[in-house]
Amino acid sequence: MTAMTSKYRFGPLGALAIAALLAGCTEPGITGGNIFAPRAPKLNTRAAAAQLGLTVMHTSRTSATLRGGYDSVMMYSDPAGEVYVNGRSMPDSGGIQVGDGTLMVPEPLIRRIRAALKSAPGAAAPSGTETVKPRQPVTPKPLGRIGRVVLDPGHGGKDPGATSRLGYYEKDLVLGVAKMVAAELTARGVEVIMTRTDDRFIELEDRPAVAARTGADLFVSIHADAAKNRSARGFTMYVQRSPSRESLALANAILRRMSENCSPPNRGVKNANFRVLVCSRTPAVLVELGFLSNRAEAARLGTAAYQRTVARAVALGIYDALR
Repeated sequence: MTAMTSKYRFGPLGALAIAALLAGCTEPGITGGNIFAPRAPKLNTRAAAAQLGLTVMHTSRTSATLRGGYDSVMMYSDPAGEVYVNGRSMPDSGGIQVGDGTLMVPEPLIRRIRAALKSAPGAAAPSGTETVKPRQPVTPKPLGRIGRVVLDPGHGGKDPGATSRLGYYEKDLVLGVAKMVAAELTARGVEVIMTRTDDRFIELEDRPAVAARTGADLFVSIHADAAKNRSARGFTMYVQRSPSRESLALANAILRRMSENCSPPNRGVKNANFRVLVCSRTPAVLVELGFLSNRAEAARLGTAAYQRTVARAVALGIYDALR
């Protein structure tokens, strides 16, 4: 300390400032308290999953879903900054931001998530047990219990679907919403199978075939509407012209939840012989989230916050129908 003061010739005030700095202190009145306090480091989604002992099931700029064993974690970026561990909201879970197209999660939050998991990551399995059980043969489960659902994000690949008044494509919107629906259902113990998880084209007949092949309880195709009349707006449920009782129950359950949580109007349950409905041997509904041809609805559906609201409503409707 003697060499430093003699070289730079600090006065009494300078010496005090240096002493405060070395002590890790800050003068009262400096904005934010200790301006020298390091920020908590953040890890990307995959690094966070590795620390938690979980697998990344889905990640995007706005949300991520991690799963492993009996645990599931859903994370949403700021400003909402919501985290759900096994379906339960974690309070004070802000600080999740976007970086390089994925979520960046503060290390202190990762530690809190780890403490909330049902089993500690990396814990050894009891003697004589298998860490991963082999998948059992697929057998259809009766409607009315938590089971298996196929989610079908409409369009994809060379088929963009409708183009919104703001320029984005239906295929991208419904894929993002379907992934959010999948995360919500997974957290509630429902097995979810998606007909596509990226931007690819799938023939219409092949979509309901996934439900038949996997013995799913329900098939839900997710779309967004468009019309020449640009004032048309609202969400709609479609079932085929001769629907099963289960299909009608599913349509009404989703419609009820969307009516409670989403922006009106409610356009009701309608009949149409869409091929994904006609070709389905599973109780099936096609959900139209709103009209992309309506500027106000296109703007609302283009926001991550409203997409989460819509996704949660659709998921709760599906969950109600399964129960």
